[in-house]
Amino acid sequence: MTRLRLLVTGVTLLSSAACIQLAPPTLFDEAGGGGLGPGGAGATGGDDAGNGGGPAAPPVCSSTVGEPCVRVVAITAGRSSTCARFDDGSLRCWGGNDAGQLGLASRPSSAFEPPTPSDLPSFDDIVMGDVHGCGLKDGTVSCWGNNAVGQLGVVGPNTPVAQPLALGGEALELATRNFTTCARGTDQLWCWGLDLDGQNPWPPGEAGTYSPPTAVAELDGVAIDELGVARNHACVRIDDEVRCWGRGEFHRLGTGNQQNQLTPTPVLKTYPSPVHRLAVGHEFGCVIAGTPAAAYCWGYFNAFHSHASPTAYAGWLDLPYRDVQLGFRIMCVLYQDGSVRCAGTNGSGLIPLTEEDDEPLLLAVPDLGTVTQISLGRFHACALDTDGEVNCWGRNSEGELGRGYLSAQELPGPVVWEGIAP
Repeated sequence: MTRLRLLVTGVTLLSSAACIQLAPPTLFDEAGGGGLGPGGAGATGGDDAGNGGGPAAPPVCSSTVGEPCVRVVAITAGRSSTCARFDDGSLRCWGGNDAGQLGLASRPSSAFEPPTPSDLPSFDDIVMGDVHGCGLKDGTVSCWGNNAVGQLGVVGPNTPVAQPLALGGEALELATRNFTTCARGTDQLWCWGLDLDGQNPWPPGEAGTYSPPTAVAELDGVAIDELGVARNHACVRIDDEVRCWGRGEFHRLGTGNQQNQLTPTPVLKTYPSPVHRLAVGHEFGCVIAGTPAAAYCWGYFNAFHSHASPTAYAGWLDLPYRDVQLGFRIMCVLYQDGSVRCAGTNGSGLIPLTEEDDEPLLLAVPDLGTVTQISLGRFHACALDTDGEVNCWGRNSEGELGRGYLSAQELPGPVVWEGIAP
């Protein structure tokens, strides 16, 4: 068994699991069904069931590894598992898998167990909720994993096999968090999964039940620029207007009160134009707006920033930024120079080198290269750099950091990948 260090350009963060077994991350091929371990890519033998051996999984491109190799192309975040999507259509995932959310056909309780060929097809994009995932391919959405409250958009049991959804239109973007997913089309929005206090506007009397993907009637015919889904609410941006719906607690809807909203309701326009970016977190939201661009946030960000309507965030830095990610009471900003800074509640150690429980300032995350993408899970984060290396930090109870052990890590460290030679 040869341990390889892999070059990655994308990562996906998933959900929790029941138990794990220490080992480096699992590799499986979502297009060809290959995986590390018995019957998968890298296996040296076969069986009568068709789980025959195959060639070793290709290494990941790096400064020391040349062709043939594969490169990660996208990252996304869920709760406490992680996946990397590669340019050959394969996924390499680690962390919880109690409901099949990693797409492993044999449903091991975690990706640290011997891998199983995946039934997942190739996707253009994937997103992960707590214990389910959804993928987008040529406008079609498919979901897999836990289906206790209709997260898969179809009636049926939990499954690691991707289930295609009938939306009634072509999807352009997916967003999910916890047990709810929404898909944005050209001029329509569909949502499915758990309805928490009106997060999904089901017909009267059906709140709290699961349903097939349901069009949000108030947004029919509306061109949506951005979409965000959080634990108990969702928001969309339409030009310079932001509309949110769902649970109003903690002022997460930005309407000036804490009333639940069953339909998309305008956030108070206490921020300047133009709006450049919308980001939605656990109990708060932000827009990056104005000239020069600055963050205006509402809801409960942390003990230093809790507001009923969009209010300028004092810790914002006037630096060119590339992306803003919100998570569980935390904000991380990726800047044009490839640096990353984070602020917010620090119970899980996502803000390195601070002893504050609530950090009001955006502090630099050390030990990272030139970062091109960041992704936040519930209590961990990962960053992809220009060298193709993925570094993760934070909580590690499910092995979500990809280090091959369970202890939490305050400082970023590289994901360790394992290849099996033929």
